Amino acid sequence: MLHIGLSTGRTFYTLEKGARRIGYGAIADVDGYHFTDEEAKKQWPNLPSVLKTGFKTEDVWQRLRKELSHLDADVRPSEDAGNFLCGFIYYTSMAEYYKLSEKERPVIFLHVPDLPTKGKLDQGREITCALIRALVESNKHFGAGNGTEENPDGEHIRGICQETDANFSDIM
Repeated sequence: MLHIGLSTGRTFYTLEKGARRIGYGAIADVDGYHFTDEEAKKQWPNLPSVLKTGFKTEDVWQRLRKELSHLDADVRPSEDAGNFLCGFIYYTSMAEYYKLSEKERPVIFLHVPDLPTKGKLDQGREITCALIRALVESNKHFGAGNGTEENPDGEHIRGICQETDANFSDIM
C-alpha cells in the first residue's frame, strides 16, 4: 500500500519510515475534529507507540536513488510522517496490518512537495513510479509482509505508469 501526502512548504520529497500512535489532537481536521491521545490509546491499546513500515527502507531507498540517478530530484528518507493527517493515516494502515501479524506491514508513505507546473507534476509522477518499481524489487528480495509474488520483469508496474502518463496528459 502506498500513501501519498502533500507537504506544503517543502521543496523535496520524503520517504517515510514510520508514524506515531499519539500526537494528533493538536490540529483539527477539515471538519474541526481533534483526535485526542486518549482516543488513540483506546483505539490501539496494545500497539507500539511507533510503527515502522515492513519494507526494508534502506534497500528501497538505495534502489530508488539508483532509479532516479538521471533526475535532479531531492528525495530524502524520513523517520516520522508527522503529527497530523499524514502520520495518522500511515499509522492507521500499519496498525491494521499489525493486528493481523506483528511482522507484516507492507505500507509506505511518500510526502510530495507542491507541484505547481506540468514539469514538476511530470517529475512527481516519475519519482512515484520509480518508488513503486523500487518497492516491487525490494519486496522480491526481502518481502514486506504481503506474501505476493510480483511480475519479475516489472511489466505490470510499467503499464500502470504508462496509463498514468496518458491520464495526466489529458488534464494538463
